[in-house]
Amino acid sequence: MKIADLLCAWRHHEHMSIREAAVRVGIPWSTYQRIEKGYPMQGETLAILLRWLLSD
Repeated sequence: MKIADLLCAWRHHEHMSIREAAVRVGIPWSTYQRIEKGYPMQGETLAILLRWLLSD
């Protein structure tokens, strides 16, 4: 499963907008939107996502 698919499924499951999901993850909404569309991300953004995914 791709990170984009995982984020999209999580956001829909939680009934959140892209802006709400981006705030919870800790990245700008425009970046979150690009990730969900499958565009490449910077290493720093990937690190933020991985920390968020692995946090309690």
